[in-house]
Amino acid sequence: SNFNVGLAAGHSVGIDQYSVTAAGNQNWTQTAGGSVSGGANGTDSLGTQVAFDPANPALAYYIEAGSLKRSTNANTAAPAWVTIGPATTFALDPNNAQRIVTINGGNVVESLNQGATSSGLGAPVGLPGGGITMVAIAGFQGQYQSDPGFTNITANPSNTVDSSTVYAATPLGIAVTKNHGTTWVNRFAGRTLALGQ
Repeated sequence: SNFNVGLAAGHSVGIDQYSVTAAGNQNWTQTAGGSVSGGANGTDSLGTQVAFDPANPALAYYIEAGSLKRSTNANTAAPAWVTIGPATTFALDPNNAQRIVTINGGNVVESLNQGATSSGLGAPVGLPGGGITMVAIAGFQGQYQSDPGFTNITANPSNTVDSSTVYAATPLGIAVTKNHGTTWVNRFAGRTLALGQ
């Protein structure tokens, strides 16, 4: 990791890069997007999420105006960003720098090659609270416990890499798949969530 470089997403700025020079000077520089009156990409620049890949400090992704963008030189002074495709949020696999999971139109979508191609993992059904606003990927199998929602899951040893479990959430509900999108189970069916607690 490079603690001298950081990225921030924001309304009307797209992406700003924080950097510390060898002399110790701290700078914020706009690296993607532009103003609301006309961004560098010709649209309003509403950066809503940004993240470096946990295993590769040169690789980063961000969401701007409903599109997922990627840079393979995000830790340099002038990162280049390319549009991968439509998405409203994303999660990076902590164990696989090639894998990214996104939300597109209520569907969960997975790429195993940094967004070059993708395939669907289905769509959670019946979640309260409107559209999916967050997605998360499991890292490792914890201590195995049987799950009535997934009776055909094989018991793996603790700390086994888990690439089959994905979570999707709205402001009022959470769904999970433990079989790589074959089925989704709403974990808050019939319950009311207490927001802000």
